[in-house]
Amino acid sequence: MDLHGKVELVIAGNAVVKDLDEVARWGALVHATSRCGLGATAANPILTTLEKFPEIYRQRLRTGEHTLLASFDLDAALAGHEKARIELQSGETT
Repeated sequence: MDLHGKVELVIAGNAVVKDLDEVARWGALVHATSRCGLGATAANPILTTLEKFPEIYRQRLRTGEHTLLASFDLDAALAGHEKARIELQSGETT
């Protein structure tokens, strides 16, 4: 998972507090280890909005009893399953 993926989790309402913590840590790491200006500033929009408007992010977090594996995306995990099943049954491979 990358920063973009974590932000997508927030947007989809599938993120938990740990995801926001990871966004902050990863953004700081990208900034500190980048060898160019683009990399050093790439995470700034996410980090700045997270710092200035944390309530917007917190409103989108999954809370309560539904936090177990909140970032697990069943649809993504099953993507391609039906195609693979059909290929296996027909003996085809790609």
